[in-house]
Parts: sequence; C-alpha cells; structure tokens
Amino acid sequence: ATGTGRIGTVSEMPLRDFHSYEPGRYYWCALWMLAFGRGVIPLRVAVYAFYFVGLTSGLLALRLGGVDWPGVIVAGILLAAWADPPYKLFEPALAMVAVLAGVILLTDPELGTVLLAGAVAGGSAFFGFNYGLYSGAALLGLTLLVGWKSGEVEPVEGLAAYLAGVGLGALPLLAMLTLVPGMGAAFFELRVRDVLARGTSNLPLP
Repeated sequence: ATGTGRIGTVSEMPLRDFHSYEPGRYYWCALWMLAFGRGVIPLRVAVYAFYFVGLTSGLLALRLGGVDWPGVIVAGILLAAWADPPYKLFEPALAMVAVLAGVILLTDPELGTVLLAGAVAGGSAFFGFNYGLYSGAALLGLTLLVGWKSGEVEPVEGLAAYLAGVGLGALPLLAMLTLVPGMGAAFFELRVRDVLARGTSNLPLP
C-alpha cells in the first residue's frame, strides 16, 4: 500500500512514488510472494525469513566471540523473543548482521574481512539508508581500530578495501538511484534535503 492508503501498482517505485523505506525490503518480500502467492501469510514468511538470517548471524557472532553453547541457546531464545512486532523485524536483523561482520573483523583482521564489513554496511543501505549509515560508521571505526592495533591491515589499504566493500554492497541501491528515472531526485529530497530542512534527526528518540 502507498502512503496515501491506496494499493500500489507494479510500476510504482519505493521512495519515488510513495513514502517508504529503501527498496530492498520490498523486493525481498516480493520474491517470497512470487513463490508462495500474495497475502499476509507469505508476507509474514518473507519477513521472518529475513529475521532468521539476522538471528543466525547473531548466534554466529556469539560463538565467534567465545560464548559457550548454553549461553548461545539462552541468547537464541531471547533474540527469538525479540522478533516482535512482526512488521518491524528488518531493523534488529540488520543490526545482528552488522554485529557479526564486526566480530569477524575483530577476530580475523585482514583485507578480505574489511571488504566484507564494507559490503555489509553498503548492503544495509539498500534496506534502510539510516541503517547503512549506522553500521557503516561503526564498522569503519572497527576497521580503523583493527588497522591501528593489530598491524595486520595498513590504514590506507584498509580504508580502500572498506570503501570498495561499501560500493559493492550498495551497488543495487546505487544502480536504482542512477538508472530508474526520478529515483535519485526523490532519494535526495527525502533522505538529504528533508533532514537538513528539519535541522535534526530522529536519533534522540527512544
């Protein structure tokens, strides 16, 4: 449904034609609905499938961080209980994927894991530009920290690998902003001009 309450047509684009999040979550759900049909139930399946990816990432992060299996099981129960409300699961899932990328970066500092961290940040922006910014800032900070403390990653090479990863991860969003008529202008209006006009963000909100 669009921001005006009417049902969107196939030709309508997120951001450009109706007030929305970034396109990634809609296309993720659309793929699942192509397989299982339209309706609320396939939509819920799609959202919980995405959360399953995030939950798996969170549990892997705990194991890589040295948490034993009883702790992982308890955490799994708690994180599964976090899956509410069902229409708000992309956010915690993206957060857990970003945490896993950070843990991998800390436990195995090399250019490949730096590239992966950047790709996670860039890919997150396809599902929510603000989540790309949040995870991007955090993982960039970890990249610089790893380069400074471990000596395994040269700062300039690490930064280049990170930015390359961001570009790769953000490629779907960048392609849409570039190739879909009117998409780039709508994105700039909603995500840049409106925020600057307000003079504030929603970061202070609970």
